[in-house]
Amino acid sequence: MADQTQDQAPARKPIETHRDGRLSAAIWANDGGEHGPIYNATLSYSYKNKDGEWRDTSSIPGNELLKAAHLSEKAYTSIQLLRDQDRAKYVQQQQSLSLNNDGRERPRER
Repeated sequence: MADQTQDQAPARKPIETHRDGRLSAAIWANDGGEHGPIYNATLSYSYKNKDGEWRDTSSIPGNELLKAAHLSEKAYTSIQLLRDQDRAKYVQQQQSLSLNNDGRERPRER
């Protein structure tokens, strides 16, 4: 295993992947700062090159487009669930900040 230099960042991995045959939809979380994570999805198609090595491409063959659409829908649903979970955590944090240590609600400042 090669040593990583300080200039090389460790390889990022998707937080979730959906597959259908040679197609995959990967979901990525990027830092959105105070607004929480920003989620993105990438579609890829795996194939063997002329040397027999597996490669990935973002070019989807026409006969695989329906599968790609279904994977896109799954990725969309997963991202919506992740956003819902993030919102629930945010609301819970805000509620816990608005309570005193004794469990009573703090008076709101005007």
